[in-house]
This record gives sequence, C-alpha cells and structure tokens, in this order.
Amino acid sequence: MKRKIIYLISLLAVLGLNIFYVEYSVFLLFILFVGVPVLSWITLQIAAFGLHVQTAIGVSQQQIKVQVKTAFKSIFTATRGKITGRYEESFCTEKGKIQWDLQENTCEILPLHTGLVKVYIDRVQLLDALQIFSRRKKVRKVYKVFCYPERIGVKQMYTQTEPVSEENAMYSMSQKGQADTEIAQIRAYQKGDMIHRIHWKLSATKDEYYVKEPEYITDHPHYIFVDLQCDGTYDSRCALDRIYQAVDTIGSFYVSRNEGATFVIWNPVRETVEELMFDSDETLIESVKGIMEIQVCNQSGLMAYDIYSKLYQQMGYRPVYVTANKNIPDACIGLNVQEMKLEELLEYLNQLYQ
Repeated sequence: MKRKIIYLISLLAVLGLNIFYVEYSVFLLFILFVGVPVLSWITLQIAAFGLHVQTAIGVSQQQIKVQVKTAFKSIFTATRGKITGRYEESFCTEKGKIQWDLQENTCEILPLHTGLVKVYIDRVQLLDALQIFSRRKKVRKVYKVFCYPERIGVKQMYTQTEPVSEENAMYSMSQKGQADTEIAQIRAYQKGDMIHRIHWKLSATKDEYYVKEPEYITDHPHYIFVDLQCDGTYDSRCALDRIYQAVDTIGSFYVSRNEGATFVIWNPVRETVEELMFDSDETLIESVKGIMEIQVCNQSGLMAYDIYSKLYQQMGYRPVYVTANKNIPDACIGLNVQEMKLEELLEYLNQLYQ
C-alpha cells in the first residue's frame, strides 16, 4: 500500500512537471513512470495465469511443516507474494490461520492436540517486480495430517521393537486401519447382532436369519474397546488426547509381544461397529489413524461393548476398555485416563500375560 501511495504521488508530480514545463526530457520521464509499471502489471498477470502450486506436508515432533512450491508455465515468474491458509484440529471449536511469504516456502504449525488436523491452502497472492500491483489466485487445497501421540513405557519396559519411521508414523493422507476379514463361520442370528453381518443369500433360503463372523475372532483374542467422547471443551479435548495415547501405547504393548489385537469402536456416522485389527507397528499406526477419523459420540464405548459382550464372554475373552469416565463394564480391564496412570495398566497387563 505504501508503495502504491508513493507511486501515485510521484506520478502526479511528473504529470505536473509536464504541464508547467513542456520539455522532451520531462515527457520521457512521464512515459517511464507510466510504461514501466504497466509492463510490470502485464507480466504479473501472465505469471498468475500460469501459476501451479505444489504442496508437501510433514510432521516432526508434534510440529506440522507445510511446504508450498510455486511453478510458472510461462517465462514470466513472480518471486514475491504471500500464501494464506488455515488449519482445523479435530473436535476443536478454535481454528488457526497461517500466512507466510512466498520466498520462505515453509510454514510451521504447532497444534495443541493429537489427532487429525486439516490444513487448508486457500490462496496465493503474487506481487509484481515493483511491488506495486498484486494478484490473488485461489488454490483451495485440503490436506489431512495425523499428529501421532507419544508412546509411554512400552519400548523401555518390554521387548524392543523396530523403530517406526517418522514418515509412516507421523504423516499419512487419510488411510484407515484394517477392518473386516474373511468369514470363519456362519451362525444363527442373535439379538444385538449388526445388520451388515447378516448372510442375506443363506437367510433367503431358510426360515431364520444367519450372520457372518470374521475370521480374526479366533485368531486375535485381545480386544480393546475405545470410548471416544468430547463435548468441545478444552478439558474434554485433552482427555481425548490421553485416549489416543492410551490406545496407541496399549496396542504397542501387544505388538511388542508379537501378538495381534483388535480395536473395537462404535462409528456413529455409519451406525455400526468398527473393528480395526493390527499385528505389527505398521498396521497399528493405520488402525490408530482410523480411530482418529471416527466421529466422537456419547457412550460410544458402551454401545460397542453391548453388541459384542455376549460373544466375548462365551469365548472367555476379557477385553480392555479405554474411556475418560467411570462407566466401565465389570467384565473388562478398565482404563479411565482421567484417574488411572497408563503405566499402571501396562504393568498389570505385563503381569497378566506372563
């Protein structure tokens, strides 16, 4: 803005000289003050028309790094300008704004919580060589970034596992954990079974309904019920952070023992139970990311447990139940992240499976 004001004042001064002093040199000065900015404006428009934006996002130590590179299809380029965007943390009411100069290329974001973060690159503002004119171009790109929680105690207390690479553990473009697998057996329908497990072809030929059971029910006897609740307040969001941390750490405990396990969680959007199986660090990471994408819901853990409780009790399984409140089923190994320390649960599990 200051440059525009200075330019307009200078242009008016040169125009006044041309009026009072009709000389060839003064006229050339006027042409120079008009022609050069016009040429600069034209090159800016050509550069903006051929603008191509490339974005790369990574996470390191709970810090999101957004790198934006600009490429121009024409011979005219713009080296100065600003990039404007914003970011939203999952289940948070507050939104953050980001803005940095085009020459810097990289912007750093420090999210307050773990979980899914959406990064929006809204527009790029280009400046001409004289920095008098500007041109805004909308980008409208959205990226999903996962801020992974810090694991507690597992690698120090138990069998060492292979270190998780930063690229795989800290950043992904919206990939889910594994869910349903092959069918192991078919049984008669019982009250509380999910509709999507009904074997419709077989039920059509019989007088009753039959349901399909996944294969890993007998392969992985370890189950972790996840109760995701958040009312939007800061305290409840911090509790959700501890749930994410507990889920990942408990899962890492089973992986360190070379045993598979399954996260069980109610998905209110699909109105069904999500089962995310893992048996390695890689599948554990994808499963935790899948949990981070699931919408929070009041009493989500109890809803999932009520559906599968009879099945697990019949098989003799005692699942882990992770929550931020006191409503923990008696048949579960409960972890209230608000009251119990995660290290205490890990020590209990270690003694239980020795």
